[in-house]
Amino acid sequence: MPEFRGVRRGILALGCLLSPALLRSTLRMRARGWHNLCKFRSTHGVLAPRMIPTPGEIMRPNGNLMTQSAFAKFKSKGRKHPPDWEQPTGDAGQMLNRGLGKESNGSPNFSRIMVPPTDIKLHCSAANNISEIIENYVKGICGAIADAWGMWMTSAAIGPVMFTGPVGTLTPGSVKGPPLQGLIMSCGAPMSKPAEAKFSKSISAAVSSAWQAYSMGLAGTLDYPPLACFPSPAIVAIPNIPKPVAAFASPGEAMLSPAALSGAMMAQHADPTAAYAQDIFDSVAESVNNMLQTWKASTMINNVLANGAVPSWTPVSPAGPGVGVANGAACFV
Repeated sequence: MPEFRGVRRGILALGCLLSPALLRSTLRMRARGWHNLCKFRSTHGVLAPRMIPTPGEIMRPNGNLMTQSAFAKFKSKGRKHPPDWEQPTGDAGQMLNRGLGKESNGSPNFSRIMVPPTDIKLHCSAANNISEIIENYVKGICGAIADAWGMWMTSAAIGPVMFTGPVGTLTPGSVKGPPLQGLIMSCGAPMSKPAEAKFSKSISAAVSSAWQAYSMGLAGTLDYPPLACFPSPAIVAIPNIPKPVAAFASPGEAMLSPAALSGAMMAQHADPTAAYAQDIFDSVAESVNNMLQTWKASTMINNVLANGAVPSWTPVSPAGPGVGVANGAACFV
């Protein structure tokens, strides 16, 4: 709305008067063409202009969405805690009822990832406690994976991509990025307890191996329409047409399927008897795969810059198809 835009600009102008640092920042941002002041971010307690996010920024992996997906998978298993409970009958049942007394009944919380087998207060309390522990862990590891994934996007590079005319060929091994395991562990993977640390190491190692196989296996074509007939003897920094990651195939994607990824986590964990380990691994693997499908469709590969020449160029025929190599950094943002 125009009236709100005026108020925002007034606030920004007042901030610039009170803060020389904000004024310098605003002038630099305007010089770079960041004229849209409709969005603001807080910088040291004052409002500073923020450029509207690019598609790459908007579609970074979302830890909250991954957590919701993991919770939904866990709930679908219908796990109850305490497990293997059997209601006693006969004299044993009567003794249990007398021992519990009038205050025996609780209120099961069916919004948690696990529910009690009965409405006995002790069972309700136990189910809530174990649910809270697992929910906090899953939320923490999903957030760490999402943040590490976003860091990988800004660190990954593409090249070399050989191009002839308007088509560049992305071959396996052209996408290079840092291993995810170290990024996940440094992004706040839960480590406060020995059991959490072991789970985090198992999950991060499995996700890292699968992601490395997937990303390094990406193959497909990049489009450079101007290079079909380029009017210059030299080609310098011509970007590709943005293309969704879903348009590229990788044999390593099979390692990111829920079943394969969960199995890799369990293999890394090397303790199949750990309480609810399989359920946790299944849930996290499902959330990673679901986010991968969204990420592939919404993230573009762009800014892979072509450099080369036009071999057929002459003063008499000053245009022709280009030939050369393309490379790029931070091509997923």
